[in-house]
Amino acid sequence: MSRPEGEVESVMNLDEEFDTYGIKQANGITEPKRVSVKQMLALGVIGSFVLVLGLWPASEQSSAEELKVTAHYGNVRNAPDNSGKVISRVKKGDTVYKIAEKDGWFHVRLDSETTAWVHNSLFAPRLKVGVDLANIRQQPNGKGSIVTRLKKGDYVTKTGEQKGWYQVKLDSGKTAWAHRSVF
Repeated sequence: MSRPEGEVESVMNLDEEFDTYGIKQANGITEPKRVSVKQMLALGVIGSFVLVLGLWPASEQSSAEELKVTAHYGNVRNAPDNSGKVISRVKKGDTVYKIAEKDGWFHVRLDSETTAWVHNSLFAPRLKVGVDLANIRQQPNGKGSIVTRLKKGDYVTKTGEQKGWYQVKLDSGKTAWAHRSVF
């Protein structure tokens, strides 16, 4: 809507508006406070920063890779190595959001406020033995000494692969090798 030339719009200043709605009295304000342009800009920048921080975890989670823990349980550390302090634990089925990766460790977001480090083996696929009896060997070949035997329906965690052999972590924590044909 246009105004005739020369006509000025009546604008209420902030103090009048506060008085109109009784806001000054309700908040115990007795004297008007003057705010400089620099202060207003600083408040705007701070407000924007707070808004961005408030939204950051949600936006980070949407761009981060969602991972489900496949290990029975695992330590959550404050640094990407075994000397990092254990600050929490995750269990099978828990969901985390991968932010970064370093030397076999994932930097993950656990919730809207907490980030930490977990070893990538916590997210390795679990494999189910599909033969009646599976030989689990010390080396990735048919001549490697047998470490243990697993029955049909047993599970292991795959941690690597080499020429048709899977490096597996047994529930005992021991690492060995099994031919892919047993799964």
